[in-house]
Amino acid sequence: DDLSYPETPENASDGDVDVSVVMPVWISLGSSSIESSEDCKAIAANWSSHEVYLKNCVAGSQRQSTRTDACVQCQPGWFTPVSGPFLQCLGCAKASFSYSPGSTACEACPSGRTTYQNATPSALDCSCLPGRFVPLAERVVELEILERIRQ
Repeated sequence: DDLSYPETPENASDGDVDVSVVMPVWISLGSSSIESSEDCKAIAANWSSHEVYLKNCVAGSQRQSTRTDACVQCQPGWFTPVSGPFLQCLGCAKASFSYSPGSTACEACPSGRTTYQNATPSALDCSCLPGRFVPLAERVVELEILERIRQ
């Protein structure tokens, strides 16, 4: 059910990504008789490939599936930087996060901090690098700021 993207999507001048996917289609030429008959045989049967252009979703979203035109927002920790027919959002890299749905980019952790996994949805997951720490007073201020951002 998953389709691979071409090796290098081409960007349009507005930053959109156009993706065409070659899909196999079964073609059978012959009788379309309603009644079953042993003397009615298909005269040709073959696989054919057709280029299909997938509908673009806005930046910060992905296609729900290859079978519908529906788009859904990327979850926190995930993003798409430009509009395109993406089947999956990109996970934020280590040392970055994205706390809101529909993100078009990830934010970097503060200097001297990192996350220990990809697709992190919160700045609270930005931990100090080994051998470093954040004084308690600074951490309290950060938590207050994050709480205001979430409201």
